[in-house]
Amino acid sequence: MTDIPPTAHPPASPRWGLSTKFLISLVTVVVVGALLVRFQGLLGPLVFAFILAYLLNPVVEWTMRRTRLGWGAAVNAVYAALLILLIGGLVAAGIAVEQQIVGLYRTLSDIISILPDSLESLIQNPITIGTFTLDLSQPVVLGPFALDFSTVDLQPLYDQLLAAIRPALSQTGTLIGSLASSTASLVGWIIFVLAVSYYLMHDLRKIAPSLERLVPAGYAHDVRRLADELGPIWNAFL
Repeated sequence: MTDIPPTAHPPASPRWGLSTKFLISLVTVVVVGALLVRFQGLLGPLVFAFILAYLLNPVVEWTMRRTRLGWGAAVNAVYAALLILLIGGLVAAGIAVEQQIVGLYRTLSDIISILPDSLESLIQNPITIGTFTLDLSQPVVLGPFALDFSTVDLQPLYDQLLAAIRPALSQTGTLIGSLASSTASLVGWIIFVLAVSYYLMHDLRKIAPSLERLVPAGYAHDVRRLADELGPIWNAFL
């Protein structure tokens, strides 16, 4: 007759005393506070890296099922595809922005070069809007007043218009430099987020056992239980 093994029960963890709880809470608050102050600039990118790794985890598992690759190879394939998409998007966006800035520069340059001739043509040639015709080469009579634009000195008007346009033209180079600096910073942070999330994803199956080994003896069951209970809550939130 085969012996029926007794039902396995989870190991009982020692109870946390008041001093233990206080010590653990104090150490946790101090360590977290020190890390936040020291690395506050990296906090946002690190959060994005964790979220990216979490979101790509189902994609890697799907790739493993469809291609029968190992975990490391599937991670490499997913991140290679993501990198190609990001490079393509950044290049396309950079080309579009560069074309818009160059177009703005050329437009402002053309306006400066043709402005005097345009104003002279406006005054010398009649303007027809529907049935209404405005001829500025002839005096315009408004009741008892007559305005003769052909005798008006347009040089002050030229100077005012050019004074309004030239600052925008001179700031185009500054805009390009600022845009290039911001783009370089953005690309640097993207590379940082991708690198951190890649290593997190690559070693994901080793992280949980490593964390359990850091837990004091006897409390590993509590950590696993908390992870099992918090996992669905985090998934629903995200």
